Amino acid sequence: SGEMAYEGYATSEHATDIWQTVVDAGQAYDIVPYGLETLGALRIEKGHVTGAELDGRVTLGDVHMDGMASKKKWFVGKNLKDREGMVHPDRPQLVGLKSVDPRTPIATGSILVTDANAGAGA
Repeated sequence: SGEMAYEGYATSEHATDIWQTVVDAGQAYDIVPYGLETLGALRIEKGHVTGAELDGRVTLGDVHMDGMASKKKWFVGKNLKDREGMVHPDRPQLVGLKSVDPRTPIATGSILVTDANAGAGA
């Protein structure tokens, strides 16, 4: 997740008891167990992209995080970012949207464009 964390190893016969002990001990701190999809999202938000997020299909530029990459040193993904097809101007990119009125959030699932012909550069 990019936060301080610990890994524990145990035999399967003790796993359920250990899990329950950790969950019970964490109730006072409002801990919440989460799965791998959440872990991936948290890593990306923290800028700590590893493992499954590095599948060779997404570059830092695709998610507007290319400014985080070293301009001087090699890094995981450096070779990928310059590969033909990964730098094509029509390549999809992640974008964020802001409401015109910051007091009115954009509702989840909102249809923001009604023109079927609208798109990038339209």
